[in-house]
Amino acid sequence: MPPPAEPGDRIQRSVAQLDAARYQVRETAQGELTRLAHLSRPALLAAGRTDLSPEMRRRVEMLLQATRGPDLPRRGFGAPARPKCWSGSGRQTR
Repeated sequence: MPPPAEPGDRIQRSVAQLDAARYQVRETAQGELTRLAHLSRPALLAAGRTDLSPEMRRRVEMLLQATRGPDLPRRGFGAPARPKCWSGSGRQTR
């Protein structure tokens, strides 16, 4: 029997499987990353900075929301930031 995979190896494999063709593989990978919680966060952040399919982006953002920290914008990776505008009176508006 082979020894169990190291958490880092399992995390990388699970992140890659978030975009698998089979639904059950994607669900299993998401469950594994959910169980590993904060251990998986650095790999998820790195994945979020790459070009992802819409399905994988949705799953990565959902997992990051579950382990929310100051490094994820409130609106997620894909949403553009709302620009801040200044009115003629010198007050900031949205």
